[in-house]
Amino acid sequence: MQAYQFNDEQFIAGHWLKGTSTHTLHNLNPYTQELILKLQAASLVDVDSAYSAAERSFATWSQTLPSKRKNIILRVLDVVKIDAKKSLTGSFRSLTAHVLKPILK
Repeated sequence: MQAYQFNDEQFIAGHWLKGTSTHTLHNLNPYTQELILKLQAASLVDVDSAYSAAERSFATWSQTLPSKRKNIILRVLDVVKIDAKKSLTGSFRSLTAHVLKPILK
């Protein structure tokens, strides 16, 4: 299995931003020890930025009606499902291999 491409960005405040850490995380297949995924670790600066963004957005989110929150979450799930179907040969396949549940060809 070929490793998924390296991602050096962090999703913070609705945007993909280049991370500030110089460390990488290697995710290995527990059975074969093959490299599945290589990601840039989040630095304290990255974590603080993400936390601050979440804290700022909570004021609005907490005042959103439950029915609207439900619709937003369902929409996010739809997008994730679409992306997963598009990337069956990429990251989704790699991540399923990590939990030892490979997708049948």
